[in-house]
Amino acid sequence: MLNKREREFVKAAENAIQSGNRGALRKANSKFSSFCYHDDHPEKMSDEVVLFFVEQLASERLHQLPFSSLFVYLLEQNWGQIIPSQRELLLSVLEKSYASFVDFVSQLVISELLGDYYADATALDILTRLAGCTSETGRAMVCVGVGKFIRRGPRDLADRARQLAERLAHDPSLSVRNEAQLVLTNCNPDFNNQN
Repeated sequence: MLNKREREFVKAAENAIQSGNRGALRKANSKFSSFCYHDDHPEKMSDEVVLFFVEQLASERLHQLPFSSLFVYLLEQNWGQIIPSQRELLLSVLEKSYASFVDFVSQLVISELLGDYYADATALDILTRLAGCTSETGRAMVCVGVGKFIRRGPRDLADRARQLAERLAHDPSLSVRNEAQLVLTNCNPDFNNQN
C-alpha cells in the first residue's frame, strides 16, 4: 500500500504525464526526491511505486513526451532503493519501451542503466538487441551503455561490448558510426590507427 507521500507523487506524476505538462512533472519529481530522502522513508522503493514506473514506462503517452527523460531519470537517481527483484521487473519494460521514446535522453538514460547499473550479461544482451532497432538515435544511444561495459565490465563482457561497438562503427548511419567510434577511441586510443 502506498504511503501518503508516495500517493502524492503517483498522482502528481500521472497527471503531469497525461496532461503533457513539463513543469508539473518537475514538481512531481521534487515530491519523489523529497520523500525518497526523508528520514521516515524505507530503504527500498515500495513495490507499488515500482509497478507505477513499469506502467508508465510501458505507456505510449510517456513515450511521446519530449521530456520523458525527467521521469526515466528518477530510476537512475534512486537506483540504490530498487531491490534486485524490482530491477528484474523493470528490465523487460526498459527493453520493450526503449525504441518508442521520442526523447532521445530517455534512451540515453536507459542505455546508462543497462551499462552502468545492471552491468551484467543480460544487460549486454539487451544492448545487443537494441543495437538492431530501426531508430537511428536509439542505435547511437546504445553506444553509451556499450562504452560503460568496455571501460568497467569484466573482461569477457568488455570484449563482447567492444565487438558490438566495432559493429556499430560500420552502421549505415553517420551518427551511429560517430558515437561508436567515439566510444572505441575513448576506450582504446589506438582504434583510429587500426582503421
